[in-house]
Amino acid sequence: MGIIIPVRSCSLMTVLATLETASASDLARELEHSHQLVMQKIPKLVRLGLIQCRDDDEDARRRIFQLTAEGISQLARFQECTALLGAAYERLFSEVGNVRKLVDQTVDALNETPLEKRI
Repeated sequence: MGIIIPVRSCSLMTVLATLETASASDLARELEHSHQLVMQKIPKLVRLGLIQCRDDDEDARRRIFQLTAEGISQLARFQECTALLGAAYERLFSEVGNVRKLVDQTVDALNETPLEKRI
């Protein structure tokens, strides 16, 4: 679908869209990630032209980030793809049952009684 947002940066892009403008600290707090992790993702998003940054008018040490027009377009594509995938999984699960639920139940059962105790 032409999505160039790195997989591990989708949540950052979504939060930034919600906040409209934010510092790395704001993003880290919203995502419940470390400031360092957020700062590792930002340079690639800037290089891809998805976000832009500027100095904070009130604090020269802070940088303020916001989505570019391309970032907004890419996020719309991502959200459209997410909706399409959700619908596809719904149709699949209606045919075969909720495989994800089955896997989760299996993991829970194995955590409760490991395979070695079942032998």
